Amino acid sequence: MGYQINQLIQKYHHKANSQGEARIKYANSTEVIRAVLSTPHHSTTQLVAQVKKNMGVSELPFRVNLWLEDHQLHGRNRFDGQEKRLEWAEIVTQTAQDLRDFVLKNPEECDHKALYEKVKHIEKERPRVEHKAILIVFSTEIPDTVINKSLLEKTARLANFNQAKGLLQEIVESSAIEKGLIKKKSAHERVIGGIAGTRSLIQSLTREIETIDDDSTAKPVSEQQRIVQENDDLRAAAEIAQHQLEALQEEIEHIRDEAKQETVITFFQEMNSGQHSNLLDQFLKAELLVRQLKQQGIEIPQEIELIPSLIRMFTRFVKMQGIRPKTVVGERKVITLNESDEYEYTGSSWEDPDEHKTVEIQSAGWIYADTLISKPRVKEVKS
Repeated sequence: MGYQINQLIQKYHHKANSQGEARIKYANSTEVIRAVLSTPHHSTTQLVAQVKKNMGVSELPFRVNLWLEDHQLHGRNRFDGQEKRLEWAEIVTQTAQDLRDFVLKNPEECDHKALYEKVKHIEKERPRVEHKAILIVFSTEIPDTVINKSLLEKTARLANFNQAKGLLQEIVESSAIEKGLIKKKSAHERVIGGIAGTRSLIQSLTREIETIDDDSTAKPVSEQQRIVQENDDLRAAAEIAQHQLEALQEEIEHIRDEAKQETVITFFQEMNSGQHSNLLDQFLKAELLVRQLKQQGIEIPQEIELIPSLIRMFTRFVKMQGIRPKTVVGERKVITLNESDEYEYTGSSWEDPDEHKTVEIQSAGWIYADTLISKPRVKEVKS
């Protein structure tokens, strides 16, 4: 997995690990989800025994049957019966495997566009528990050699339902951007989307609360049982809304910082564009030239001695902004066809994907933090 996804895993692990005692509740949910996914054909009694075995306890701190019947978690009657559990487990597993292939497989191994069509709405219109279940399966399906696999498994175990949904959404989006299937959303678009999502959630919660009385009449229950059920439903609804609003606040703070970065990136991308004569590259070449002249003992004429000072001043300014060269001008590298995507390559065409070519760096390319501003330009060196 790429750098951006590893950063996401670390971010969401910190979120999940910072929930205090709530982590216990979501870790318990993980055990039930795992039991249902591994043995969906089991009866409720058998599932209880499986959860006890997995947790290594003789008594559970919660009631599995109530968890299975909680429509706030998995939609009305989603787990009502073995047949529905079998269908649910199949959907979750297939979705997680599609996500694994989309994120990890090379273009030669799969059709990324087709997979993206399957996973791009992964975060929408699903029962709350389903996002966590997909994340759990995804974390176990990826190979052991993948960096941060164990951290992802811990995150999936402790994450609440909205954190699981958010991480899945960001993994899909980050992979799609990396593969060139979509463009990165601007800060403005992300804020508007977050606000719209929160508004939609609050409206849907209001509708659910209004239907509580209708649901309570489906079965004859006592007044006390009805009040307890209503309180549980309201508490679950309030919890969802709170998590969503917290996520929106974090997103706005993140975007505020990111918007500054986007401004800096745009500025230096323009500066190093062909339209502006690749100014970053030109200043770097000028700095190297001045250094070479000094090494050769050549005195710079008094009439232009201000120029080296201006070059040094500009170089310091660029470094202070966090801009740095990606490679070294004049360096030679041996690259393959796949690796050539990292450069602006000039040379003969590639006859074989496994063919190796020697190239020389013509311009360094530039990086801001972990964002590429411009690719290095390389030219084939023919022996």
